[in-house]
Amino acid sequence: MEQGDADTPATGSPSGASEDSTGAPSRASALANFEANREAARQQKDSDTTKESEDRQRAVLEKSERARVAMEEAERQRAMEAQRREEEEEKRRAEQLKQQEANMRRFEQRKKDEERRQQEQRESDAQKKEQKAFAKMEAAKKKMLHDQETRDAEETERLRQQAVLQQEQLEKQAAAMAKFEEEQALKKMSEEDRGAFLEEKARKEAEELAAAQAKARAEETKDEGPWMKQDSGATNPNSVASAGKCCVLM
Repeated sequence: MEQGDADTPATGSPSGASEDSTGAPSRASALANFEANREAARQQKDSDTTKESEDRQRAVLEKSERARVAMEEAERQRAMEAQRREEEEEKRRAEQLKQQEANMRRFEQRKKDEERRQQEQRESDAQKKEQKAFAKMEAAKKKMLHDQETRDAEETERLRQQAVLQQEQLEKQAAAMAKFEEEQALKKMSEEDRGAFLEEKARKEAEELAAAQAKARAEETKDEGPWMKQDSGATNPNSVASAGKCCVLM
């Protein structure tokens, strides 16, 4: 209620107010009514002010309560989000740790495989080196033996040739000496003795030649095999002796 309304005099008369003989209110009654109306207006205003204050306080409290509820909800949402992020982070760390462990296991396995491969390679290289050294040593040993055998064979051949040469020289010397002695003996023999001696010599030479030929044919037959037949016949010692005798006499 406005203040101006409270100051405006009431047109009606309050119940129980005294009136004069003309029906108009008295001055005292008007003043009393005015005071009563102003007090009523003041009380109404105070009541309205109190109500407005209470409404404002109630609105403030309701707003504060809504804000509190909203803050609590927001805090709860933040806590839930923080927990979710923490759980996701924990899960991510667990997955990362699991991946790191798997990578480490693969690394260790590759390391072991590489070490085993290198060890096998070293063993293979050592074995090849050992085999190569052994083969080289065997080749050197074989060459040394071959060279020794060659030298021995050469020395044997040299000694054989030397012996053959010496034997030939001795045989030549013996033949020359025998021829010289034979010539000296023939000069001292008579004609008849000389003929008999030469005939006997031719016979012996023919026998020696026949024996040598037979031995040569036997060796040839042995080399050719038992299925080969001997084509040539036996040599007649008399014919050979005759041929030898003729050669000597000539």
